[in-house]
Amino acid sequence: MERCNGAWRYEVYGVYDLPRSVEKLNPLLDAFQHRYNHHRPHGALDGLTPARDLAQPQAKETPPSHMG
Repeated sequence: MERCNGAWRYEVYGVYDLPRSVEKLNPLLDAFQHRYNHHRPHGALDGLTPARDLAQPQAKETPPSHMG
C-alpha cells in the first residue's frame, strides 16, 4: 500500500496542477488509476501490471507451508 501512496504522491500530486473541484478532479484520478493498474509495470510483480498479474492463472493447489 505504501508503494501505491508513493506513486500517487510523486506521479500525480507532485506533478500536476490539480483542479479544486471534485467534478474536474475525478476524471484525472480515474485516468491515473487506470494507467497505474493497466499500463504501468510494477517491479514487485516482475514488470507486470496489476491487471495482467491478476489475469494470470493461479495455482490450483496451495503450496505446502514452510512452517511445518
